[in-house]
Amino acid sequence: MKHKKILAVALGMILSLTACGTSPAAVPPAENRAAASEQTVSHPVTDHETGSTMPSEEATSSEEAVLSEEAKENSPSEETQVEAAESSFPDRKETGVIMTSEEIVEKALHLYINEKEIAVTWENNESVEALIGLAEENPITVQMSMYGGFEQVGSLGSRLPSNDVQITTSAGDIVLYASSQIVIFYGSNSWAYTRLGKAADQTAAQMADLLGNGNVTVTISYK
Repeated sequence: MKHKKILAVALGMILSLTACGTSPAAVPPAENRAAASEQTVSHPVTDHETGSTMPSEEATSSEEAVLSEEAKENSPSEETQVEAAESSFPDRKETGVIMTSEEIVEKALHLYINEKEIAVTWENNESVEALIGLAEENPITVQMSMYGGFEQVGSLGSRLPSNDVQITTSAGDIVLYASSQIVIFYGSNSWAYTRLGKAADQTAAQMADLLGNGNVTVTISYK
């Protein structure tokens, strides 16, 4: 009888707890709670080409890699840059030497009387062009002789094209005579010549001083 009473009391306690809606909750171990609190949520990023998703950090790295590759493809290669630099100076491309604008000097015809350079304004004609052609190969040296008290004359050693016309010369004139002789005046004469040029920096008195005191040597170069 006593046992029946104890069983009835226990059954009543269970029914009472069930009616109140209370039940013992499962408490996770302490280490599991700590691990759960430290977890972070990574928002997935959709790869629009494949339709798959990837973590945001992986997507950022992928985008940076793509941009880096595009920058490499669009930037000029080192070979292209060198070719562009060489194309600015085609005359020096084969030697590998870059010529600056200050180094580019146009060649000109030069005349020396006894090693003294005389500035000359040269004519623009086929006779001067032919003279340049001779001087390009080697400087032309002419042994001059005084003649008539107004000029020095000497043989070029080659015949040049000529277009003789009757002219009256003056001090400083340089002419071609008989297609093969160069004449430089320190006085005046009237004859059929082809004009080559005129001394630009000498007066009549200076030309007389250079040419009127004995035979001279004339050198013509192109440099």
